[in-house]
Amino acid sequence: MHLHYLDTHAHLRLRADSQVAQVVEDWSRCLVAEGEPRHADDGMLVVDSELPLTHEMKHRLVANLTERGIDDLAGRALMLHAAGVTTENGRVLALVAESGAGKTTAAHHLCRGTFGYVTDETVAITPQGRVFPFAKPLSLVIDPQHPQAKEHRSPDTLGINHTPSTPLTLAGIVFLTRRPDHAGSPKIDDVPLLDAVLELIGHTSAFTQLDRPLEQTVRIISRCGPARRLTYRDIEDCDDLLEELVTAGPEPIEEWLPMGIAMTKSDDQSGDQARGGSLAAHEPDDLIQVGEAALALVGQVPVLLGAIGRTVWQAAVGGATHDDLHAAVVAEHGPYATSEALVQDAIQRLISAGLLHLNERPP
Repeated sequence: MHLHYLDTHAHLRLRADSQVAQVVEDWSRCLVAEGEPRHADDGMLVVDSELPLTHEMKHRLVANLTERGIDDLAGRALMLHAAGVTTENGRVLALVAESGAGKTTAAHHLCRGTFGYVTDETVAITPQGRVFPFAKPLSLVIDPQHPQAKEHRSPDTLGINHTPSTPLTLAGIVFLTRRPDHAGSPKIDDVPLLDAVLELIGHTSAFTQLDRPLEQTVRIISRCGPARRLTYRDIEDCDDLLEELVTAGPEPIEEWLPMGIAMTKSDDQSGDQARGGSLAAHEPDDLIQVGEAALALVGQVPVLLGAIGRTVWQAAVGGATHDDLHAAVVAEHGPYATSEALVQDAIQRLISAGLLHLNERPP
């Protein structure tokens, strides 16, 4: 049995007819039909049992196939832990939330009405905004008191709308915030760019395998307008609001700078300040600047820089003394009584984060 999902082809070897029937039902929308092209290098998964698939076995199968799909796309797509729903013309909303916080419930409801089903697990987005479908069985919570206990149900059995055959493109990123005590109508709010990127990092797979992952994330957000937060009590009240969001199209996001321009800007601002001073900035793996603040990626750790920290880091590119850094902060933010202490605190925080080091004790 062959499956095609995300950008992955997988070959399943099952030992019993009852297992074949279960997988055909659950994974109907990922099956490669007889006569369709198959890949010679398909990975193989073997179910080493002749018994019908239990909940636990189905859960392991979903986990293994998801992991294989993520591994195949690592470094090529931004992969969000999100449900994906699509319009008839292939415009996809990525609904981002923690496990057990409403992704599958949202997909289950929305995709029996206005939208088509893309996934309830992983929305994979290329730098060009293309989305790969992953129409896996939906992972439904069995007991609300134990949200991690789930059963996997076929989208066909649940009456879920199909994914359109047209290519899928991202139309929006929406953080789901379900609040049982929310009063009134659901509401959608724009999420500030740095907050959105920082929050998205916690909902990704293989994030640091991307080239310039922060920059790629911002460019993807810019394709579909600002990220939004949907606050609601019942997802049944949200169809019209989400449909309007897709119809409205993208809006401009906040102005931002990628790392290369931010570092060039710091060189321009530093002028003839001392090079090879006692402090020097480390180049992070990636960095974006939005307004006066910045977000850096050091290894796998995101580091948020406020206005003072960002100024100190930029002024230390190429080397600087403590006095140089203080002068740069005063020049950009103005003189005030506590500036010396703020600069010293920023220096210590940057050193701790791996973004600044002492030249006399290089790492």
